[in-house]
Amino acid sequence: MEYCEFLPREINRFRFVDSEKVVKTFCYRFSDDTRLRVELESCANQWMQSTEAKAILGLLSFEVCGNRLSITQHRARVQANARTAHIESLLELFNACHRQGLVFSDPCSKNIIYDGAAFRMIDFEPFSKVISRDVRQFRVTEPYFHVKDKQAGAVTYLTDRLALLGWVLRVKYGMRSSRMRFMNSLSELSGVCELAGERFLRNALAL
Repeated sequence: MEYCEFLPREINRFRFVDSEKVVKTFCYRFSDDTRLRVELESCANQWMQSTEAKAILGLLSFEVCGNRLSITQHRARVQANARTAHIESLLELFNACHRQGLVFSDPCSKNIIYDGAAFRMIDFEPFSKVISRDVRQFRVTEPYFHVKDKQAGAVTYLTDRLALLGWVLRVKYGMRSSRMRFMNSLSELSGVCELAGERFLRNALAL
């Protein structure tokens, strides 16, 4: 039987926010309803089984109902006074998730905040590639789409890491300076993304 890539069509999304939580619901369509259900349940199970992913996302639940996938996260509020140790802790959690085969797609500055205790990723896409408005889309933010992923037509830990390096620069140097540093060092940073876990961590903290 010929392999058929799972590329869901996102037909709608909803967002509900209260004082304690954020619930995002995604509605999908795929040519095979049974496979859609299996893929959604597999996605939910994979993320909920990872202690590290739940810590990064403040993840409370993943629920599948028909063609809908609902993600509930703790509502984080921005606080000040983050320290270098908090940066290192988040990078270590991402390293653990990448060893588990998890990819977050877009862990860039706009999606990560400090809540007074730790950095959290507050916006999250369950699938890195979908069809939306009849266009195949990668759920990544330029310029963080790693060149090797772009060439392969996939999103891997390399893109996650490149976005994280941009985020580290933003935390350390502010928006304007970090953007210039990132673009001027893009080739070097792309190479750093390919280092083994601990070496990547040391190089990221040394930026």
